[in-house]
Amino acid sequence: MEKTTNPGSGHRCTAQLESTENSIAQKQKTGLSSNKKQCTVMPAKARDNIFLETLLVLLLFLAANLIYSKLQDISRANGGKWADAVYYSDMAEQLRNNESVSGHAPFVYRIGTPLLVSLLPTDSDITGFFIVNLLANLVLTFLLLKLFRLYISSWKIRVFLISLFLSQWHASVRAIHFMPIYVDPLFMVCFVYSLILIHQLYHDKQPFVTTQLTLCTCLGLIIRESMIIIPLSLLALNTLLYFSSRTPPPTKTERNRLLFSVFLTGIAFATWFLLHSVIDKTNTYQFLHVAIQWFYSKSFCSFILSWFFAFGPILALLLCKKSVCVSFLLENPLLLVLLTGITLMAWIGGAHTVRILYWAMPVVYLVIGKVFEQCHWNRRFVIAIVILVFLQAISQRVLWPIPEVGVSYNHALPFFTPPGSEFPARDLLTHGGHYTVLTISLIQYLLSTALLVFLFRRSQHDPVNQKNDSALAVNRDSHDLQQTNQQVKPAKFCYVILQVDLLTTPLFFIG
Repeated sequence: MEKTTNPGSGHRCTAQLESTENSIAQKQKTGLSSNKKQCTVMPAKARDNIFLETLLVLLLFLAANLIYSKLQDISRANGGKWADAVYYSDMAEQLRNNESVSGHAPFVYRIGTPLLVSLLPTDSDITGFFIVNLLANLVLTFLLLKLFRLYISSWKIRVFLISLFLSQWHASVRAIHFMPIYVDPLFMVCFVYSLILIHQLYHDKQPFVTTQLTLCTCLGLIIRESMIIIPLSLLALNTLLYFSSRTPPPTKTERNRLLFSVFLTGIAFATWFLLHSVIDKTNTYQFLHVAIQWFYSKSFCSFILSWFFAFGPILALLLCKKSVCVSFLLENPLLLVLLTGITLMAWIGGAHTVRILYWAMPVVYLVIGKVFEQCHWNRRFVIAIVILVFLQAISQRVLWPIPEVGVSYNHALPFFTPPGSEFPARDLLTHGGHYTVLTISLIQYLLSTALLVFLFRRSQHDPVNQKNDSALAVNRDSHDLQQTNQQVKPAKFCYVILQVDLLTTPLFFIG
């Protein structure tokens, strides 16, 4: 049979092939990665989805603040100025009166938030800090959403992770309704924004990213000295990657990244020394002495319980898909270094172990999101998710307020956490809580983790799912082989992980 052709179709096909070949050649020439965006104009449907997702997150944020403003009363202990809040309030008052700033270290060096509060037209420190932290929480929520979009493709998973953040009892969105006077919200804004900038620095290569990252780091250090973890993590990672392999020699990009991390660390320490030179402390605080003291006094069991208090039983998901967790952290080694650094800071950083561990929330939630992406949805998995959501809601005290500080209550039998609000507030913390209450909570978390791991693994062991896993593994291996020249050398990743393990593993056993 004679084949008929449309006149001119051959010319069009030839032109299309030539255009495709030119495009591929241009990509190879410029070294663009395969996952780089192919167009600068976003499709209308994608824009609509992002708009609806953003609107949904905004509604969740407003609903959370409305609910917890009714459910939670502001603490009136010492007039709402207890623990470190009294130091931040004194700083805001000194700045409002144009006085030189002085006070107890390390709180006195966290001048950023009190400075903003002193500029507001209000004499109430509780109101001023609440306004600043409320706005910071709003910015933080959308920065988290932007960060999750860089790694997680499903909008449902992203919204779920945002919901976890909004409903966690010790997270900043809920905490300001109990203790408005503290500085963590603005610090977390700088921390999350720096993660977004670092991703752009390594992938998108947008202009002025290094300038923005430098300014963000300096501002974060003025708000809280813990921001030093960003330049130190970049320096540690780039140093290890630069010196781990000399065959072939480091590229110009690796050398530039190391030089920038050295520059950023230098600027960070210069800012730190400047703060210490212009602000007077009224006590004899020394970080190294305090860190060594906590290093030897904090127990391993309380540290494990702190992880559960910080994130809840959803950590069981990470044990079900360990390969996914390891793969994601190896592909993003800076997140691994940050996770390790925050873990060390939580060990030696003081009594608020749970609050410090929750600074790793962006990294932990990203890993949880990647695990969800790899799970197969079936009836067993849905049942396991329902059980998880129920247990997670109890752990996060979704319907229970934080009890008043300093009121004498009897200890309550916990189910992950003491129910209601009539119990000593210190039982919510791993340092200072009643040992019996904490021990029961730890046992409950361990048993629930074992149950959830069993349910999730059982839901993923369907024969059909195993075949799909095999097919996906083959496709993934093929894709990895094609992208070998565009990825960081595996030997360097192994070296990073080895160094991290060697440095951090002894801490848990020595403690």
